Amino acid sequence: MGPAYHSFNESLKIGLPSLRTGILLADKKIISAVSALNSIAALASGSLGQVLAEDLIRHGELKTLADTVVRPFYREKALRAQNWVHEFWEGKNYRLHRCEGSLFLWLYLPDLAVSARELYAELKKRGVVVVPGEYFFYGRETGDDIEVSWKKHPHREKCLRLNYSGQEESVREGLRLIAEISSKHCL
Repeated sequence: MGPAYHSFNESLKIGLPSLRTGILLADKKIISAVSALNSIAALASGSLGQVLAEDLIRHGELKTLADTVVRPFYREKALRAQNWVHEFWEGKNYRLHRCEGSLFLWLYLPDLAVSARELYAELKKRGVVVVPGEYFFYGRETGDDIEVSWKKHPHREKCLRLNYSGQEESVREGLRLIAEISSKHCL
């Protein structure tokens, strides 16, 4: 059994509607297409979030709310979800990556005998949606002078991104089902 982290990074990201930053590394044709799509989406986005947040930002209340309401709320949710993972995976080989303030836990199952995508398909049939870690391993299969071996990374097909921001009962039951179903596929 690997270590599990209960830390919660002191920096907090506040997601405001219609405010996104992204970086895209791809072929120029793909970048152009995504840029055009983002331009259209940005022009058509609503401004309710900005209007609601304007006074909070102007008077410094957004930071106060983040520190006194948002951060404690999600810290508690993160710790609760981590405790359920420890409960449901007790005696099994697993690791939780350090929780750094996002709304997700990263669960690594080193003994998983199927890919995370295969596990996802089975979980989805039971009403549990996770994100297979494979989608977060970006890179090139070959390079001119650099070989990128992201396809061989041990976590790539054995890691799940789990959202803990939902209703307490749903998150707990989802984690229980993930533990039950994944244990059938572990060596």
